[in-house]
Amino acid sequence: MNSTITFPPPEPTLKLVRPTPERWAETLAEERRRLQEDHEALRAREQNLRDYEARFAEIYRRLAGRPSSARFVTALAVANGPEILFETETTIEGAVAGAPRGDHGFGYDPIFWYPPFARTTAELTEQEKAIVSHRARAFRDLRRFLVSHAR
Repeated sequence: MNSTITFPPPEPTLKLVRPTPERWAETLAEERRRLQEDHEALRAREQNLRDYEARFAEIYRRLAGRPSSARFVTALAVANGPEILFETETTIEGAVAGAPRGDHGFGYDPIFWYPPFARTTAELTEQEKAIVSHRARAFRDLRRFLVSHAR
């Protein structure tokens, strides 16, 4: 087996390529589009937060300081035409928190007080939320059904 080794190794060749004005324009246009999309997404998120703040305020106004139980419900079904093959309904029981708290979750999570953890669902970790989530439990039920009926 013969191999040739060259010493010293050849110097890497760097070639600077100057973008054309057209390529610069395309790059800038792409960046502008991306920034515009990011800005629109941020505005939509801010609007969504304002909408929920208004909803929370309305809930608190209607409750007028009275304690209130709360429940999240997920109903899930699988049908084949008119025949229902599977259905489940899962819930998580709690109360309306005294004030919104937490940065996780979405929707009403900041005002849903979950007594077993003494926190709102927006304060739960992802792992804790996955354990108690009404949606996660419904889809675990569905998974068990699908696995048990696999052909």
